[in-house]
Amino acid sequence: MAVVGAVCALLCAAAPASGQARAELAARIDSLDRVALSQRARLAQLDSMAEARRRAIVMDTTRIGPFLLVDPDTADNARAAEAIAAVWSQYSAVAGEGAARIAGATVTSSPPQSFGTLAQAYSFNPGIWGGLDRERAAHVVVRSALTDALPSDVRDWLLGARVTLRPDNTQAYRELATAHSHSARACYDGDTAACIVTLGLVDPGADWERWYTPDELRAQVAQRVRPMDAAYACANDGDHEACLQALRALHGALPPVGGGARAGLLAHALGEGGPGSFERLFAPAPDVGSRIAHAAGTSLDVVIDGWRARLDEARPDMRAGVIDAGVWTVVWLAALALLATRSTRWRIG
Repeated sequence: MAVVGAVCALLCAAAPASGQARAELAARIDSLDRVALSQRARLAQLDSMAEARRRAIVMDTTRIGPFLLVDPDTADNARAAEAIAAVWSQYSAVAGEGAARIAGATVTSSPPQSFGTLAQAYSFNPGIWGGLDRERAAHVVVRSALTDALPSDVRDWLLGARVTLRPDNTQAYRELATAHSHSARACYDGDTAACIVTLGLVDPGADWERWYTPDELRAQVAQRVRPMDAAYACANDGDHEACLQALRALHGALPPVGGGARAGLLAHALGEGGPGSFERLFAPAPDVGSRIAHAAGTSLDVVIDGWRARLDEARPDMRAGVIDAGVWTVVWLAALALLATRSTRWRIG
C-alpha cells in the first residue's frame, strides 16, 4: 500500500500524461498491489500453520523437570519420560537454579527441525546414535541441554565435549600419560601449574611453547600434514619457523589433551561444588579457570589436584593383559607337551 500511495502522489504532482501512459501506469500499480496482497496472504498462512503446530505440541507433552517431552506415540513417550527423569535426577541437584536456564527445552523422538523455530529442541531417538539404549540416549539429551546453556567461554573451552558427571577418567589418564608434550608430562608427574597449562586454562603462548618444545611441534607437523614446502623444511631440516608456519596453516597446534579430559575436570568441579555448582559457573569471572574454581567453591589448584587424584584412581591395570597372556601361554605349552608325550600307533620308529 505504501508503494501505491507513493505512486499516486507522483501522479498528482506530475504533468498530465497521455491516456495510454495513464493506463499503463494504472496496470503497473494494480500488479504491485496484487504482489503485496499475495505476500501478506502467504505470511498469514505460515503464521497460521506455525500456531497450529505450537497448539498441537502443547496438547501432547509431558514435563520432566525443565524438559518438555513431545511425542505423539504414547508408549514411546512413557518410556522416554522414565529414562529422562532417571537421568535428570542425577543432575538436578548440581544444576540447582541453573535448571531455569534450560527450562522449556523440547525433547522429541522426531527430528528437532520438524518443530520449526522452537528453541532448544533435542531428539530422543536411540536409533540415530547406532542403537544406544534409552538411558544413554537420555544422558545425551540432558548433557547436551546443559552444555548448550553454558557460558560461551566454557563451552568453547570444552572443545566439543559435553557436560557430564561420569567422565571417562581412565581414557583421560591414558591421554595424559601418552601425550607428546612437555607440559603434559609435568602434569602427569604431579605439577599442578603444568596441568593448568595442559588443560588450556592459560594461554599456551604465541608459538605454543608452554605446551610443546620445538621437537614436539615438529613431530606434530609430521603427523598432521601432507608433504609441502613448509612441512618438509620443518620435518627434515629442523626449521622451527617452518614448523610454526605449517601449524598456523592448520589453525594452530592441537592441545595436549582433548575435550574429554577437560570435561572430566569440569565434572570434578561440579561434584565438589555440590548443589548449585552449575549455576555458579555463570558468576562474573575473568576466565574459565576462575569459573571452574567458583563452581567448585575452592581454589583452582585444589580442583586440579583433586582431578589428578581421580585420574590416578582410574589408572588402567597395565599388567592385566600381560598376566592373561602369560597364563594362556602356560596352558598352551602344557597342552602341547602332553600331546607330544602321548604315544600313538601311527608314530614311526
